[in-house]
Amino acid sequence: MDSQLTWIASTSIVLLMVFTSDVQAETWTTPDGFLSVTAPDGSGFQTLDVPPSPFLKLWVSNDDTVKLGVMRTQIPPSVELIQSSAEEGLAE
Repeated sequence: MDSQLTWIASTSIVLLMVFTSDVQAETWTTPDGFLSVTAPDGSGFQTLDVPPSPFLKLWVSNDDTVKLGVMRTQIPPSVELIQSSAEEGLAE
């Protein structure tokens, strides 16, 4: 558990999400197993086989108006990461 807290303090997984409608899809998990997200519906989104850095996974809507991505980013040691604030921002 302590190693997970250290990882959270030094690294963050950032989700960029825009939902246009309710979709049913499969789950995608980061390579380290730390985070799982529901992938958007394959009929409305295409997955980039090799996403640009720093994205771990990137989905783009068929009309290129919506992008949904998961990326890893370093958090400076002087920045306090407040989980509830991150969750609130993702829910908006």
